[in-house]
Amino acid sequence: MLWSRPIPRPDWIRWLASRTNLGHTFCRDLVTERAADELITLPQLTELARALELAEDASELRFRDFLADSGRNVLVENLKFLFDDLERGGKKKLAEFFEVDPTTISRWLKGSSEPQGPGLRNIVTYFRLPMDTNLRRDPIFLSLDPVSLVAKRNWVRDRLDKLPEQDLQDVYPALRRMLDDDR
Repeated sequence: MLWSRPIPRPDWIRWLASRTNLGHTFCRDLVTERAADELITLPQLTELARALELAEDASELRFRDFLADSGRNVLVENLKFLFDDLERGGKKKLAEFFEVDPTTISRWLKGSSEPQGPGLRNIVTYFRLPMDTNLRRDPIFLSLDPVSLVAKRNWVRDRLDKLPEQDLQDVYPALRRMLDDDR
């Protein structure tokens, strides 16, 4: 439900916790799928329904497939999520890598065309996703963590850029040992 709202992905947990009495830890576990469905209580479901402005019976939330109900194409959402992480000129490089016209990539992102079997495997390989990833079925676009190698590098780079000077001084020796080229 949160991904269909204009809430930035990094704010999902904070947004939900601020609109419920469920607590930050529970909201984190819920959003990151660490909360077992069968352990979520009816009062918790009622609180979620209220926060998400859902009119239905809260007990029905446990069994509802919001993704299927949304009518969204999981493959298209996954491709948008992955391709958004590409650096400038990345879609053109991707088209060259797949030996397709750049307009083909645009058609994939619009949902007017889809990559087929080998193309899907190539996307999984290109983004260094787990080999058993099924881009048509697995909603990786719902992940709060970076999924692709490019996104992980950007995440680390962004965090390092924002690190206060003293913290960087403190963590540098460990980073140096970890990233040293002479290993």
